[in-house]
Amino acid sequence: MRRDIKDEKILDGFLILHSCGVKYPHQAIKSKLVRENINYVEEGDLNFFQNLTSIDLSENTIKITQLANLKFLVELKLQDNNIIDFRLSEGMFPVLEVLNLAFNMLSNESIIQLEKLPSLK
Repeated sequence: MRRDIKDEKILDGFLILHSCGVKYPHQAIKSKLVRENINYVEEGDLNFFQNLTSIDLSENTIKITQLANLKFLVELKLQDNNIIDFRLSEGMFPVLEVLNLAFNMLSNESIIQLEKLPSLK
């Protein structure tokens, strides 16, 4: 459900397509959306990006759990997103190998949650 708040920048399918320079979701492989002031994720749109393996969302305000529908990510960059706490579910990000959460203020509990990422290197 899309929210109507004036100060929101939304990560949706159209923004991902544009960042990848492609026309269709299955063509999107790598996205870079750094410093875009993104603060809301249209989570349902992410289901269409089954070939997206890398996304850089550094310097926004996105929570890692909002990206759970990107099941085939191998690399996720979320540096400087004001992330403090999160809880991961079993099976979330099953093939994620690289996760950059630098310059966030992660709680100890959140760091422990990273154990639930089976492919993390």
